[in-house]
Amino acid sequence: MSLLLTWNVSGQSSAIGSVSANIVTPISIGKALDLSFGNIAVNNDPGIVTLTPASNPSRTQSGGVTLPNNTGPVSAASFTVAGDAGNAFTITLPEANIIKRDGGL
Repeated sequence: MSLLLTWNVSGQSSAIGSVSANIVTPISIGKALDLSFGNIAVNNDPGIVTLTPASNPSRTQSGGVTLPNNTGPVSAASFTVAGDAGNAFTITLPEANIIKRDGGL
């Protein structure tokens, strides 16, 4: 893309300059896989289930939850990120992600 600029400067002088810009396509982010903690058995006490961010995630539990042998569908969330080749992009995630559910199913 080229752009031609002309402007007047003080007095009777004028100057011509050129400007160029490289338009970069923004990145796109799409969901590839939903987050699923699988089957969790609960009691009246609060509990924690932690899921590792891996292609074959493992779960750990503490407190008032247990993990049944029938795990159900377990998956870490994943996303597809795309953009122009050769351009660098940075994606920053928070250090800790907490999903909290109080009461009910």
